[in-house]
Amino acid sequence: MSQRARILKYFRMALALGVLALAGFTLYLDMRVRSEFEGRRFALPARIYARPLEVHVGLHLARDDVEDELRELGYATAPRDAPGWYVRGENQLEIAIRPFTFWDGAQPARRVRVAFDGGTVTSLVDAEGKDLPLVRLEPIPIGGIYPAGNEDRLLVRLKEVPPRSSSSCSSPRTATSIRITASIRAGSLAP
Repeated sequence: MSQRARILKYFRMALALGVLALAGFTLYLDMRVRSEFEGRRFALPARIYARPLEVHVGLHLARDDVEDELRELGYATAPRDAPGWYVRGENQLEIAIRPFTFWDGAQPARRVRVAFDGGTVTSLVDAEGKDLPLVRLEPIPIGGIYPAGNEDRLLVRLKEVPPRSSSSCSSPRTATSIRITASIRAGSLAP
């Protein structure tokens, strides 16, 4: 056997051993990561929310409907130090909105004044009197998925959700950008 053939033979053996060692190390890392995260995957319950109330000038929305929404959210009917209250005026509501994280980013706490005329929003201004194009109230929590009840959660794309479940996503922006956390049990997503 020539010198060159021996070198190629040892090179192939070293290469095969390197590939085996790399595969073994990859399997070890996979097993370690799985064991580390599998137990905690869904330790916290998922919260399910209704769509947020988005108020803008020209919206046909009665003041009483906004008040109902604020009561559902647990807002107090008198001013206090922390956000989460509202005061009813003759044709307006002054609201101290709580902070909330929406799909497009965090909304800070702020005070706004919403004016109404005949069931239509006529004005939206902040505490400094600056006009606002849009005000969102945090969505009402409507349920939860709890891991203790043999439920599992998987992230799914909107197109994978049956039509009757996805019909609550009313805006095109929501339909294209949201991922829904769903409860997957035997046949629970079947139409």
